[in-house]
Amino acid sequence: MESSNENDENRDPGNLSEKLRTAIERTLAATAATAGSAAENTGRGRDLLDEVSKRGSDIARRSQEAREDLARRGSEAREVSSGAVARLVDAIEGIRLASHEDLRELEDRVAELEKANIRLAKKVSRLQSKAKVKG
Repeated sequence: MESSNENDENRDPGNLSEKLRTAIERTLAATAATAGSAAENTGRGRDLLDEVSKRGSDIARRSQEAREDLARRGSEAREVSSGAVARLVDAIEGIRLASHEDLRELEDRVAELEKANIRLAKKVSRLQSKAKVKG
């Protein structure tokens, strides 16, 4: 079973391109021993290998840039969302909901005001009646 270091090495594009280069060079060397135009094939093979290696390095660089960009954007998104959550918590804390006792006190106060209103209405009515009798 491969260790995590070996897995990391196998996933590293630079390491992978180096392993690929070594394997191709061994193959080309073996082919060169049996072919008449080995020098020409080896030269073309090396040119192709250089191009593959260059492209692998470019891909590795772009992948690293993409990972860094993604990490940066993730960090920015976390900052924005944590700020929004903090504002929401502040807003909720600013809201005071009425308790059952608060509602009961309001009901009692409304009942008292209704009684006072009725008493005042009766007084007004009596005063108006007295004013009519005198007048």
